[in-house]
Amino acid sequence: MVCEQGTCLWEAPEQSGERPTGRSGHSLNIVGRRAIVFGGCTEQDDKPTILNEAYCIELSSNEYKWLKLDPEDRSIPPPRWRHTGNTISDTELFVFGGIGEKCRLNDSFILDLEPETPIWSDVSSNGIPPSPRSYHTASLCNKRIYVFGGYGGHGERRQHFNDMHIFDIETRTWLGEENGISVEREGGIKTEGSLPSPRCNHTTNVIEKTFLIVTGGRDSNQYFDDTHIFCTATFTWTQIRNLANPTAPTRLCSHLAEGVQ
Repeated sequence: MVCEQGTCLWEAPEQSGERPTGRSGHSLNIVGRRAIVFGGCTEQDDKPTILNEAYCIELSSNEYKWLKLDPEDRSIPPPRWRHTGNTISDTELFVFGGIGEKCRLNDSFILDLEPETPIWSDVSSNGIPPSPRSYHTASLCNKRIYVFGGYGGHGERRQHFNDMHIFDIETRTWLGEENGISVEREGGIKTEGSLPSPRCNHTTNVIEKTFLIVTGGRDSNQYFDDTHIFCTATFTWTQIRNLANPTAPTRLCSHLAEGVQ
């Protein structure tokens, strides 16, 4: 979509180069003046195939030329889909979790695009990461990434989550008691207030550079129409339904929500 002088129009610009194959469950992030597509699930020889390739398209010109990245062999993430990706600088992309070829994942990687040859770094061992999961959200707020909810678990265990985890960008570490933050289970931080029900396929958006707003989602039995706000300064949840605000328009999951200021 292109917006100019108050008018928004959908456009399908001409593209060239080595375009990504059709896929779902991938991530798409704007890193500097480039859009980066990573991972996802596609179909090859009539079979689903999970990917770990990365493509970029330059946005600084009107050429829209795709390029398949060829990073160094070290620490390339295993194939995955339904993961999350966050831009953490003008040259770096953070990837967490997702569904792998045989199990759900809780590893984390950073792609550095500044070198001529991009470099992946495995930062999984820094601190206590969340349990393996997919269909979660990861939100960047004040140099920290907040991972909330999702579906997964270690080994054969499967459950929906409502825990909150924090990855600090400056120290490249999952925060916990060693950083002066109280935790409840498996590294999830201790929170106060009206905690949302466990869920996946929800959305989380940053508002006013301090709050996270969680809307909708589902568990094994129902779809949600509730909305919750998490304060990153006090680690406190507030449910909007208890205030003078309406619920979401309908029970929904796998939707899109964006904060516009």
